[in-house]
Amino acid sequence: MRCSFAIVATGESRYLKEALASIDWHLARKPGLEFVLFVDQAAEEFTTRARVERLEPLTTSLPAMVVGWYRKTQVLRQILESNPHPVCLLDTYSRILRFDLFAEGLTLAEKFHFCLAADPRRTLARELELGRGIGPQVARDLSTLPTTFPLWNTGVVLASPHPVSRTLVQAWEESSRHYLDQGEFFREQLTLIQAVDRTGITPLTLPDSFNVRRPWVDPAVVLHTRRFGHAYGVAEVDRPEQRFEQARHRIKMSLGHYLGLDRWFYP
Repeated sequence: MRCSFAIVATGESRYLKEALASIDWHLARKPGLEFVLFVDQAAEEFTTRARVERLEPLTTSLPAMVVGWYRKTQVLRQILESNPHPVCLLDTYSRILRFDLFAEGLTLAEKFHFCLAADPRRTLARELELGRGIGPQVARDLSTLPTTFPLWNTGVVLASPHPVSRTLVQAWEESSRHYLDQGEFFREQLTLIQAVDRTGITPLTLPDSFNVRRPWVDPAVVLHTRRFGHAYGVAEVDRPEQRFEQARHRIKMSLGHYLGLDRWFYP
């Protein structure tokens, strides 16, 4: 099934290094994948096999990291408006380890239109309590929602160009842009649940295997963490899956029996 892969690498140059390494890594394992790389208009010159789109600068007092969270919603809306086939939005450091199972996720995206994995560590209640990266107006607006509202992780998003997904993403971008224009700190996971609440459109929640951040999830379809040495251009940039498997083996051997992890792993 045809799919376009989009990566947003704006802000600090380290994110661009991550994105370029990710594109090379994927194309070495699956030649023919279509990547679109979105960067700042003023980004340094570089070479890549991906199609490059330079984004117009935005006037805001917010840090580049927060602008980058808005850019994800902006880019996804633009792609869904112009692309005739499914798209996968990946964070700069995400790695697809199982292309066979990933293809099944694309099948789900065609049927259910907007898919991403939940973040099991986070709920709205926890985010409001911690208050990290949340401006006062954002906190007030979110306080009207049930605090048990789960959060989805937006590092791996699968979507099809369907009116359902376009409506949800447009609401997501509008919510993010509202806080950006107000100079309010926000996180894109939080503006996504606002969009879900406003539109009544619920994403299909993918299993943890599509957003693996800890090495005890099996099978690991998409690795989404910087824990295995493939971020910021450090050593072993091309072998994160090897380090991931090594960590998985250590956990299984040392803690598997006590934590019952032997039931989670293939022999």
